[in-house]
Amino acid sequence: MLKTLLPLLLLALAMPLVSGQDDDETPLTRAMGVLQGSTRALGKVVEDPAQRDEALRLLGLMEEAALISAGQAAPTPDGMEGTELALFQVGFRRACLSLADAILEAEAACIAGNAEGLKAAYATILQRKKAGHNAYK
Repeated sequence: MLKTLLPLLLLALAMPLVSGQDDDETPLTRAMGVLQGSTRALGKVVEDPAQRDEALRLLGLMEEAALISAGQAAPTPDGMEGTELALFQVGFRRACLSLADAILEAEAACIAGNAEGLKAAYATILQRKKAGHNAYK
C-alpha cells in the first residue's frame, strides 16, 4: 500500500496552495480533517468483520493523511524559536509517524482477520491522536 501512496504523498507535498483558497486550509489541516473523519468512521466498523473492506479503505486514507502530516510543520507556539522550535517540529513529525505506525498495525490486524488485534490497534490510534492533539494543537 505504501508503494501506491508514496507518489500521492510526494505530489501532495509538492503542490502549492491553490490561490483563492481559504487561508486556514493547508495540507496539514486537510490531512487532519481526513484523520478525524476516517477515525470516526473506522470506529463504527472496527468490530464488524463484514466491514473489512471498508475498514481497510479507511485505514488507507488514515495512513496517507498521517504521512502527509509528517511532512508538514506544526503550528508554531507563540514565542517559540530556535532550538526549542526545531525540537518541537521534530517531535511533531515523530508523533505523526508514530500514529502512522499504529495505523499500519491496525491494517495488518485487519488483513489477518485478527479482530482483537484490530480493536487494540484502534485504541492505540485513538491514544496517539489525542496525545498528538494535546501536544501540538
